[in-house]
Amino acid sequence: MLFSYVQQRNEIILIHWTSTGQQWLSI
Repeated sequence: MLFSYVQQRNEIILIHWTSTGQQWLSI
């Protein structure tokens, strides 16, 4: 249960960083 929670957090962080990286590339 704890592992699945951490995995969800990692996916959210990964998506956040990907969207942030795209914003930097679009500048």
